[in-house]
Amino acid sequence: IFKYLWKYVPAAVIPYVGVTKEEQWLPELRRVTTIFCSLTFENEFLEDLGRESNMIWAHKFQEIFQALQSDVFKYEGTINKFLVDDKGCSLIAVFGLPPFAHENDADRGVLCGPSMMVGMAENNVKGSMGISTGVAFCGVIGHIANRREYTVIGDSINLAARLMVAAKGQKI
Repeated sequence: IFKYLWKYVPAAVIPYVGVTKEEQWLPELRRVTTIFCSLTFENEFLEDLGRESNMIWAHKFQEIFQALQSDVFKYEGTINKFLVDDKGCSLIAVFGLPPFAHENDADRGVLCGPSMMVGMAENNVKGSMGISTGVAFCGVIGHIANRREYTVIGDSINLAARLMVAAKGQKI
């Protein structure tokens, strides 16, 4: 069962699992490049979803997510979050988290953005994107007795989100 659970453990955390019972090693300030991406679906796509079963709908979202994930992984980034809520769909990709940290993570993020936009267009998805680089808190948040997650927080992350909102449409 553990070999299946490893798929859900962030790559940045895997090298440290079992090293110590303390989680003091997880939080750090590091320079990262962040892509905030908003997904907007064509009306035809949404109309088709309304006519099809939930499994087909879920399969289409999975295809889109896999295409975006492939682009991010090609440049050795990490998907931090994929959110679906009343505001739509958003994806947060981060470049520079261990074990995939490089001196040129900013370049990798900037190269990944257009590749993601092409993948989105191929799946009839429009969107906007913001990319920024800066120092961010990277680590586990939450209470030990409740839900916890590895995340990134900081001004550069917020800047990427604001740039995404300002972009509106097929712009980076």
